[in-house]
Amino acid sequence: MSPTLAATLLLAACISTVKPDDKPKYKCGNPIISPLLRDAEDEEAPNLRIVMGTNARRGSWPWQALLRFRLSLDPTRPVLTSSVALCGGTLVNKDWIVTAAHCFDDLPGVDINFREERRWYVQLG
Repeated sequence: MSPTLAATLLLAACISTVKPDDKPKYKCGNPIISPLLRDAEDEEAPNLRIVMGTNARRGSWPWQALLRFRLSLDPTRPVLTSSVALCGGTLVNKDWIVTAAHCFDDLPGVDINFREERRWYVQLG
């Protein structure tokens, strides 16, 4: 089965399992938190995220996902300093993120298993 067909079937399965009770109380595509920063003295200013080239508040794009791959599984090392950002994705419900199939392809000459689930860490927002 091709990766494109597999991703399409996975997305279709996710969409078909959403019940009316699971629907959020806000409009899809409209951030709950305003993405615009007030000014430099804003208490969230040190935690900026870049979206479309403009400063955005942390959490204002909650469906955006950053997939980080852990280079070390040492529990004493913080995830952000022992991982690299490899792919982006979109949160489609509380349990599923859609991303590109190539994010999990093995690289020639690299002895790393990208399909090892415990090595992945997701940041939202």
